[in-house]
Amino acid sequence: SKWSNTYTIFARGLRNSMALTVSPAGWVMQAENARALNSDVEPHEELNIVQEGRHYGFPYCYNFRAKVPEWSANPNVNCASSKFDKPHILLPPRVAPLDMTYYSGKMFPELQGHLL
Repeated sequence: SKWSNTYTIFARGLRNSMALTVSPAGWVMQAENARALNSDVEPHEELNIVQEGRHYGFPYCYNFRAKVPEWSANPNVNCASSKFDKPHILLPPRVAPLDMTYYSGKMFPELQGHLL
């Protein structure tokens, strides 16, 4: 089989989207594996609530509003502008989220409906 030649880009600027889910409320959620910057304290991994037509910063921005070093001298990249959506939350650096789901099992009732 072959990939379709007709497609729609839903959102831009998302890096390494290994963890994807749809919340019970219908939100598209993405956990991002950030690039390495030779540091153990940043950049953070991100959790994004993805909305159609938005740009989430990659490859220009990381964390909430930091500019990637390779783009630091480019005056056309403003990570604080409304052009880029900031992450919903930051996760610890290098946790490498590979999957996420809303728990619906019976073994741990205290986790029922929680995002894991």
